[in-house]
Amino acid sequence: MTGMRFKGQCVIVTGAARGMGRAIAEAFAREGARLALWGPTRETLERGAAEIGGDAFAVTCDVGHADEVDAAFALTLARAGRVHVLVNNAGISGDAVPFLDMTVEAWDRMMAVNLRGAMLASRLAARHMVEHGGGVILHNASIAASAVDGPYSHYSASKAGLLALMRSMAVELAAHNIRVNAVSPGYTRTDMTMQFFPPEQHEFLTRKFRRAPINRIVEAEEVANAFVFLASREASGITGVNLVVDGGLTANHFIMETFPGGQAG
Repeated sequence: MTGMRFKGQCVIVTGAARGMGRAIAEAFAREGARLALWGPTRETLERGAAEIGGDAFAVTCDVGHADEVDAAFALTLARAGRVHVLVNNAGISGDAVPFLDMTVEAWDRMMAVNLRGAMLASRLAARHMVEHGGGVILHNASIAASAVDGPYSHYSASKAGLLALMRSMAVELAAHNIRVNAVSPGYTRTDMTMQFFPPEQHEFLTRKFRRAPINRIVEAEEVANAFVFLASREASGITGVNLVVDGGLTANHFIMETFPGGQAG
């Protein structure tokens, strides 16, 4: 369903400069939302706001720092007057670090951006929404919260924590007409993710990825549409839910297919 479901509403998208955040912002803009694009790089944000058009505006903010989050929220209110939806998309994946080599610095930075940043922004948004009759808060989690793919214990832990935060918020804030949900993308095609793969692997990932039932990784727009749905009135009865958008990747144990003569054999 498309239209103007968010006309007159302000939507904050953190980490909105590129990739998933940019796709989420564009999806809400198509539905008439006024976008507050949060991110650490003003030039990239302002370019994004200009390209999205409408009432989109840039707010410089590193969500890992409480003072910057406070300032960004105050500026957003000064520009928009009211916040209806917060999308906590900002996140880092960090370098691959074996657990035995994990440093406190790498661990703390991951938690500061992926988990603490979501808490800081959500706390401000929730307090504001309580005073104005409700709203929606959404978190961008990951299938890495429930399974691992490489030495990224700090990333997986941060995303698992984000899901626990989401459930606690959903239970506590429901009485204030605030719905809280998460979207967990699987492998998703964005300019940022695809740069890590050589060109010959692009076709494999987008057309022949048999590990996923749909035979491909998902598109950023498909993930963005899930956020729009969960923020919309069509999802008015949904809170405390983690919506997985991974093309069926985590639904498949992928055991039988690996046997000689199996479907992927």
